[in-house]
Amino acid sequence: MILVGIDDTDNPESRGTGYLARKLGALVAASGIARLHEITRHQLMFDRCIPYTSHNSALCMRVEVQSGGISALAATCRSYLLKHNAVGSNVGLCIATSSDVPPVVEDFGFKAKKEILTQDRACELARCEGLLLEG
Repeated sequence: MILVGIDDTDNPESRGTGYLARKLGALVAASGIARLHEITRHQLMFDRCIPYTSHNSALCMRVEVQSGGISALAATCRSYLLKHNAVGSNVGLCIATSSDVPPVVEDFGFKAKKEILTQDRACELARCEGLLLEG
């Protein structure tokens, strides 16, 4: 199983990260790249120091790669998100095999619900753990 995490710093006029995740999930399924198992929403911390429009959440798709491997999945996700992200956003993409997500990464995700974390910390953690993370 592959986990595809996305977050789009949407704006009041955009449809939001949930919409992007549903459309992206449908795209990878229809293209035959992956079978979509589920999309989960993850609530992040609410704080006035963190810019968000309504919910401050990230989404994760759990997929089973079918054709083209992870590289085709990553290319499709990257292309879709760059084309459809909200104007002015810094859309994020993270891809990992579910068995390759160590406890330190899970802990980081839980901390994001309670603490202000930086993109630099996330990138450093992903680099150290060998995960694809792009923003």
